[in-house]
Amino acid sequence: MALSGVGGEAFALAPSNMGGPAFLIYYSPAYLRHCCGAKDVKIARDALHALAEVYRAARLLWPLESKDASGQAASQTVTVMIDELKSSATAEVLGQYSAGKVWVLLRSNAKEAEVRRKPVDELAPLLAGGNCVLLRLWQGAVRAAE
Repeated sequence: MALSGVGGEAFALAPSNMGGPAFLIYYSPAYLRHCCGAKDVKIARDALHALAEVYRAARLLWPLESKDASGQAASQTVTVMIDELKSSATAEVLGQYSAGKVWVLLRSNAKEAEVRRKPVDELAPLLAGGNCVLLRLWQGAVRAAE
């Protein structure tokens, strides 16, 4: 989250030569407002876990690259759409696995990805394609991260 997507830009508390790409998790503020409005600490924690999981998966699809002399890697931004996740309540997000669905991050192209809910039957071919990461958004994974 310390990467801005602007070459040469660094924050005081972050290393200045990290590289890129940076991630723009589209709808993340709306997702957190939607989930954290309930004033329940558990719901807020689960929502933050889900967002961290999206960042983790995005970094798997776009590994951190050291910036070159032109600063190109540091000047790249990948947009990750989470609109389907945002429109779901946290309990619904965590309950999808028991309903035979999984949450995945699908790489659309070189600069875009999206979080989608897919049937478990479609998971193996998606993962085999190399442009997909399973999001660990089930109850046991959330508890293990605590």
